[in-house]
Amino acid sequence: MLRFIYVVFLSVIAFNTAINAQGETIPESVWKDRTEYKAAEKLVTKYIREIEENPVENLKNKEKIDFVLRWILGCPYIAIKLKNGYFEKILTDPNYAFANYAACGILFGEVLYYLENPFDRNRKNALRNGVYYTMEMYKKLKVYNDETTCEILELFIRLEDDNTLNKFIFLDN
Repeated sequence: MLRFIYVVFLSVIAFNTAINAQGETIPESVWKDRTEYKAAEKLVTKYIREIEENPVENLKNKEKIDFVLRWILGCPYIAIKLKNGYFEKILTDPNYAFANYAACGILFGEVLYYLENPFDRNRKNALRNGVYYTMEMYKKLKVYNDETTCEILELFIRLEDDNTLNKFIFLDN
């Protein structure tokens, strides 16, 4: 578990190397209290949607990803359980060049679910949203670079094509 958390934080540091916003100035990612986090929710939701819509562009300019990750890691009222079998399998897939990026997609999808459904704290619904969010990003990244594949996401796509994916999304205890 400690190794897993270490990998996640290394991913955050890797995303931190992003520079140069194109056309849009990303605000400084410093929040002091719950009120400031709450005020940033709309921007976080917007960035998560933009990352999903155009993951290739956000690969090149990772400032939005960095902003969202910092918000998630510091937010006092959003709790994400990092121990997740899907998350770990994607992160450790040696054949997938965008593993860190896609694994963060699961987090973004879960957080997006909680932000858009503030009265529903059903973790399974949030995880399901994270899986679908990551699949959408994966499909777009696959068009961008067809040479890299993720075994788990390919399986999810096949299961979705058979309308059976929801049966296979379950929470780790």
